[in-house]
Amino acid sequence: MIILYIKFFKSFISKRIPLSEIVTQTIGPKEYKRIHDTIHDKLELVLEFCKSPKSREEIQQFLNLKNRSHVMKLYIQPLLETEKLKMTLPEKPKSKYQKYERK
Repeated sequence: MIILYIKFFKSFISKRIPLSEIVTQTIGPKEYKRIHDTIHDKLELVLEFCKSPKSREEIQQFLNLKNRSHVMKLYIQPLLETEKLKMTLPEKPKSKYQKYERK
């Protein structure tokens, strides 16, 4: 079931819209798992690619992605948080000379 919110003068009207079985099957847990697996595979590729220090731009080109913040948010940050990747300049995280390498 999906909830639709319609803005109506400074207040919201909530309306519940039941989803058909076909829609639920199409975008259900299997679709989430497929997307999750794809991102997980790309994370593994990034780790392999970063055996030697690489810049954010190099990682972005390697993944063939255009959006800089997308690369940081979905790939580099999770790997930094799980300590699988490390910064070459940890004291300057936003430096244009920052590179990332596998731990």
